[in-house]
Amino acid sequence: MKRKSFLALLLAVFALTVFSCDTWMQNDDLYSDIAYDVKVANAQKINVFVRCAMTRQGTTTPSGNNTFKVGIPNDISVTPETEYGFVRWAAFSTSYLDPSTQNKNVIYNDAVSYETNILPNELSSSVVTFENPSSQNTKVTIHQQRNDIFIVPIVTPR
Repeated sequence: MKRKSFLALLLAVFALTVFSCDTWMQNDDLYSDIAYDVKVANAQKINVFVRCAMTRQGTTTPSGNNTFKVGIPNDISVTPETEYGFVRWAAFSTSYLDPSTQNKNVIYNDAVSYETNILPNELSSSVVTFENPSSQNTKVTIHQQRNDIFIVPIVTPR
């Protein structure tokens, strides 16, 4: 009999503690972590190609054909070869840049040629955004479900 009353008392104290505190478990970001995990799990998968326009310009991480999720930021980085300097990140359609070839037409020579020849072919920010496009290490978010995206670091000869 004592054991049942002790167990009942212990259960009552536990219930009062949990249900009387409005902020129980809210300081650990538990709810926002769960909401983000659900968003990531339900996000649509797409194929995105990432690499330098010409492989001799440097290496990217990730590199090649990758699976990204729509609306979820992904880390990207580039290590340019010593004869090239990094300018910024850009995204193009694979109908403009073919991932299976070396693309010599995507080099930053000067602002005028870039704005005339390359910039009009970039995908808009409604499709792809970079957290900090002028940083070699940044995050990219794809906003539309399409499988023709080619992410390229724009470089210039030193």
